[in-house]
Amino acid sequence: MKLFLVFVLVALSLAEAARIRRVTKYATTYDNINLDEILASDRLVDNYFNCMMGRGKCTPEGAALRGECTASYLTPPA
Repeated sequence: MKLFLVFVLVALSLAEAARIRRVTKYATTYDNINLDEILASDRLVDNYFNCMMGRGKCTPEGAALRGECTASYLTPPA
């Protein structure tokens, strides 16, 4: 269940970030993140989930993703 929630959260976040980026140049921010590796590890899933929910420490990548998600939810559609 945790894995499904994280997957949905990440998928929605990336879809929203991609929608916003269509207007601008392609960002390579997340090109080096191995999503399969994250989803295969319960520890990483828990850490990223807690980071996204504001309940734990964030890695630099997690903090950047959290910032993108926050910005995308607060920005009104064009």
